[in-house]
Amino acid sequence: MNAWLKRLTGSTDKKRPHAPPRRLTHTQRRLLAAVCAGLATVTLVMALIPRSHGDRIVVANTHIDPGTVIASRQVTTKVFPPQLIPDNAVTDPSQVVGTTSASSLDAGTPVTKTALLEAAPANIPEGHVRVPISVSDPATTSVLKPGHRIQVYSATAEQASSLVDNALVVAVTTANDQFTGQTSVVTIAVKQEDAPQLAGNAGLSFGLLGGSETRATP
Repeated sequence: MNAWLKRLTGSTDKKRPHAPPRRLTHTQRRLLAAVCAGLATVTLVMALIPRSHGDRIVVANTHIDPGTVIASRQVTTKVFPPQLIPDNAVTDPSQVVGTTSASSLDAGTPVTKTALLEAAPANIPEGHVRVPISVSDPATTSVLKPGHRIQVYSATAEQASSLVDNALVVAVTTANDQFTGQTSVVTIAVKQEDAPQLAGNAGLSFGLLGGSETRATP
């Protein structure tokens, strides 16, 4: 009976063989590999993109030498990741323009408040220029205040000779340098003809006029 029903319905006990799986062609394999590589690249780029766009701060647009009165063309703004923004970074260019740099700034370097000297007083004598003097020991400048008058000497092992008489102290500031550590900078106003004598002159010392104490720069 069962055999008759099977013949009637056309069913059979034999199982149909499954079709073998199609094998990818060489072109298809190359296309699949390219797609996978592209997805991996996109994933890597997305992982490297900072989650935060960062903050815009003021940076040097060109190299700025110490003692430079900073002009607007010498600074610009740039977005930095939060973890790379130094303490006391300046965010407003107007707070930088017209100030004097206390240290050398390379192009692209963030400008911090400690890298700037106080604005020079308006009563700098005509025909005078500002000259910064770096002092590695902050205690050396502890007696100086803006407005003081000092005598500047060139100190050597043999003798000390006077370089500038009656120089006006414009500003005294302390900056933290990542290479040299803490450095004090004394900015003085001297006659234009006296400024070249101070440029690059190491081992300077000064005497506070009206006082009995003389300090030497290390």
